[in-house]
Amino acid sequence: MPNMTGIELLETCKYRTNQLSIILSSYDEFDYAKQAMKLGAFDYLLKPLNHEELSATLKKAVTHLDESGSVGKKSEKAEWFFANDAKPSSISNSIKRVLDFIDENFAEKLTVQELADHIDKSPTYLHGKFKKEMNQTLSQYINKVRIQKSIEQMRNGEDHIYSIAQSVGYSDYKYFTTVFKKYTNHSPTSFIKSLQL
Repeated sequence: MPNMTGIELLETCKYRTNQLSIILSSYDEFDYAKQAMKLGAFDYLLKPLNHEELSATLKKAVTHLDESGSVGKKSEKAEWFFANDAKPSSISNSIKRVLDFIDENFAEKLTVQELADHIDKSPTYLHGKFKKEMNQTLSQYINKVRIQKSIEQMRNGEDHIYSIAQSVGYSDYKYFTTVFKKYTNHSPTSFIKSLQL
């Protein structure tokens, strides 16, 4: 497909809980299939396509969705709100540097002064510039990055919420729970349970 591979598409969509992916590929390589399944693919079919196999796979997929309470219901339990929250296509170099710094240091205590110093600008300048280009405040972006990282851990099987909170930059467990619920509409505990359905 143009612009990205199937694996890259799965990586982009892996936090969307209202979908089920079936890979059709000409790559008969175990590592490629393993990577696809790790990213949440329901099944992996090889080309040239066997129509009976495809039909059987689609039936299994429908059964799976019915047993899980339908796509819509599962989405209500574990909806990921940042999937469409892509970075703007045009960002200044200074803001790119700030985004990279945040992405690399999200687990640390980040201050506006520190981020402003990183690009040799004032905190006031950074506040205005960031909000204008990113359509959100610095604190909103930092929280979203941290919550995204916490969900990655949850999807990888981590279920100790206190440890997750610490690892993504929240020393206060209760505050992490409050922020998590604000951005996902679910508590960390209920979100983890929804992933196990």
